Amino acid sequence: MRSSESVPYAAIRLFAEAVELGSLRAVARESGVTPSAVSHRIATLEAWIGAPILDRSVRRPRPTALGRALLDGSAPAFERLDRVAMAVRRASHPGRVVISAPPAIAALRLHPIVSQIDEGLTIELRSANFNAPVEDDPVDLAVRFLHDGPSDMRLGAPGWSAVCAIDQWERIGCPHHVHDLKDVALLHEVVFNFWPDILSGRSEVTPPKFVPFGDALSVFSAVASGYGVALLPREITRLAVERGELVAFQGGNAEPEAAFYVIPTEIGKTRDTAMLLQRRIIDSF
Repeated sequence: MRSSESVPYAAIRLFAEAVELGSLRAVARESGVTPSAVSHRIATLEAWIGAPILDRSVRRPRPTALGRALLDGSAPAFERLDRVAMAVRRASHPGRVVISAPPAIAALRLHPIVSQIDEGLTIELRSANFNAPVEDDPVDLAVRFLHDGPSDMRLGAPGWSAVCAIDQWERIGCPHHVHDLKDVALLHEVVFNFWPDILSGRSEVTPPKFVPFGDALSVFSAVASGYGVALLPREITRLAVERGELVAFQGGNAEPEAAFYVIPTEIGKTRDTAMLLQRRIIDSF
């Protein structure tokens, strides 16, 4: 292919950003160029293709059918390029390891572990959804909450347990079994609520008060503040229970085989420091 026919990758990036941000001005601000420069580069790309790819007749720029085909086809390639570039960049900093994890496990379990590691490593913790695809994450290690993960990468015990703060436990009469709970808020994550299964066969006529929270860290903060009784993954509450800060209820266990796993990404698999850190984390749970 002659240089005059080389694919204008930079212009395709600008085009994708224009569609994503919905504004040529926004792309200009992000790129540090003028809006007219962005418009000119996209026009040059259209001239190279030989047809319009951006519909400018509407207020918010949107792709034409050809433009959508270009976006759908180029996005995976650019994502792959981003991951490769990140891997090469990280390889030049062998002492830096990046981990993504759900906020609760990052704050309550991973941070205490990695803060004790003093081997010339710089460890960065990033927030991620509990079930976000690992292959899309440009990090070294990804911690996820899965129903069926690799057994040699599991962190601690699977399943959930019911817990409450010591002060709350005393206020509600020091019940020892979850079926003894009365007139108390039953907290849980929005996406996970096993309370109905745990409370099946309960004799009270008054229905229990279920209170959903957005994520496990929100639930943990609420239960630690004495707001109610929470149902949480065991590895989120285990240290607090061992320290006597929370009380775990008999009969308050839900047993689905879901647990946290620390999984090396494509980047992490190429790095000895990441793989050693993965083993240190597994051994610390």
